[in-house]
Amino acid sequence: MNDLDTLLDVLVIGADSRIGGAVIDRLTNQGVRVFGTTRRPRDRRREHIHLDLGEPFDIRSLPPARACLIAAAITSLEACENDPRATARINVDAVARLADDLAAQGCFTLLLSTNQVFPGEIAHPRALEPTRPMNAYGKQKERAERKVLKLDPHTAVLRLSKVMEARPNLFRGWAERLSRNESVQAFSNMVLAPLPLGFTVDIICRLLMSRQPGIFQASGDTDIDYHQVAEMLADRLGVSRSLVEATSASDAGLDFAAPKHTTLDMSRLHDMFQLSPPSSRSVIEASLDAVVVAN
Repeated sequence: MNDLDTLLDVLVIGADSRIGGAVIDRLTNQGVRVFGTTRRPRDRRREHIHLDLGEPFDIRSLPPARACLIAAAITSLEACENDPRATARINVDAVARLADDLAAQGCFTLLLSTNQVFPGEIAHPRALEPTRPMNAYGKQKERAERKVLKLDPHTAVLRLSKVMEARPNLFRGWAERLSRNESVQAFSNMVLAPLPLGFTVDIICRLLMSRQPGIFQASGDTDIDYHQVAEMLADRLGVSRSLVEATSASDAGLDFAAPKHTTLDMSRLHDMFQLSPPSSRSVIEASLDAVVVAN
């Protein structure tokens, strides 16, 4: 019997998110019946169930499932800093209540979290090391993790570093300016250790299938700063690196978004599934190549 045969039905909260939508596509293609929710009144692409975590909801309106992915959240660091109470009602309170209701139905729930629960002072922190988040978003995710993990063995948390888009808007904007021999500014003190979307979806599907509780982590293998990324793009476009100006997150008022490290220890995923951290440089290079081809 294939592992997917034991999965039966899956519920994805946040079906219109990039990760949630990709998980639905992967599981659907593999023959799993998947239900997705959206906060939008109507999603023309699919018949998703309307569920807005910012409003009162009744768990009985959702179809029963064997496993659930909570991919819905307010992920904007700026939004969480500017209005921590309103964003916490979704990122913490609604998520905790949803996980509690699902656990009462015997449903296994996987919550997506972030490297931002750590201060970023050391590379590759282990899952059980003290967290100590330095920004509002990280603090909210830390609180949500604690509430969800209390529901053991019905819950798990997956902390992720940045999941790279195929052609990020930031890189596209840089490419347009550099192609016109115009300068760009890039943070030299803000780093990323990105994950490819497909790799991330693979991890999520494996965790939903195995229904193993606890904390899991995934990131690229090393941190690369945004100034280096912009220089890599300049090289691909055949323009001078002198067009890339180094600036700092503090200059833009974004001190809360600039940890020294975003990498995470992946030993538990390696032990369970033989998954190793992908090359951060390779992930970035693939994204930059896509931007150059499209430019």
